Amino acid sequence: MALFSNRQEEEVLLENLAMLLEAGVGVTSALESISPQLRNTKIKKVISRIQFDLDSGFPLWKSFEKTGLYSQRVISLMRIGEKSGKLVENLELISQQSQKERSFQSQVQAALFYPLIVFSLTIIVGLGVSWFVLPRLAGVFSSLEIDLPWITKALLALGSFLQSYGAVAVPVLATATAAAFYFLFFFPKTRKVGEAILLAIPGFRNLLLEVEISRFGNLLGGLLQAGIPIDDALVSLRDATLLDPFAKFYEHLQKQVAEGNSIKKGFSSYPSAKKIFPAPVQSLIFAAEQSGQLPGSLVRIGRLFEERSSNTARGVTTALEPIMLFLVWLGVATVAIAVILPIYSLIGGFNP
Repeated sequence: MALFSNRQEEEVLLENLAMLLEAGVGVTSALESISPQLRNTKIKKVISRIQFDLDSGFPLWKSFEKTGLYSQRVISLMRIGEKSGKLVENLELISQQSQKERSFQSQVQAALFYPLIVFSLTIIVGLGVSWFVLPRLAGVFSSLEIDLPWITKALLALGSFLQSYGAVAVPVLATATAAAFYFLFFFPKTRKVGEAILLAIPGFRNLLLEVEISRFGNLLGGLLQAGIPIDDALVSLRDATLLDPFAKFYEHLQKQVAEGNSIKKGFSSYPSAKKIFPAPVQSLIFAAEQSGQLPGSLVRIGRLFEERSSNTARGVTTALEPIMLFLVWLGVATVAIAVILPIYSLIGGFNP
């Protein structure tokens, strides 16, 4: 089993190629040195095809394009890098952007998966208690012949249900939950619903917006600095974004720029621009466009919001900890009360 996925090894290929070329190694020799380090057979075959195309006279960017593994953004940076003599710099830019993309994804995943893991463990423990412990308590309480509180009756009914149908109900519930999670957050045609849910939660909304603005600044600014035309850079930005509201905005902005309009015009003609880009950020972009310093200003915006998103991710995790602890406490307290109340009633019945 490979230690890296295809996507990770594709990025490793470019990162190592940039380092070797910077050290003065030739392209063919660099590819020959990289291939033995990779574990994925598919990527090794890709390198062999690239070497064959290079020997046949194709430029490097065309050889990579023929593999079909890399986005148009990567191919464009390689093509411009070869033509301008800045191939190493552009390959390093690709590596930096890939690293930032992994950082953005890890921030969002950490904020999402922490409560998910805690909540899942709480559900598993709760089901275990309800399935194996509560049915035994039901036998004890029924032999005491006392009037049980409603909370005890509800939990005992749940335990009885799981004892009778748990072997079917629990797998069905787990499958339904996993399917709902997949369709909400991963399935392309329905993940907009999951995005809308996350954007409606204040902490997650701030995190997602900051991540996307950071991606906007770093990616668009980096592409413009490398010499990519702005309309092509906006297409790459649209393909890279994870949120549908931003993808729609980038598509609108790209059409405006392609028609000869300014970025300011593209922002002002999009009704929801103020909802996803703060007014100070827009003002900075407009001023930079007017002064001809747009690429550098975008990169600075990206760095600023990259730091903000890191702080927000830590803040979201910190804020969720007491909420998760309260939910765990609530579950434990519910079971404890359901068990203690009948015992308290029984002790009270013994008193004269």
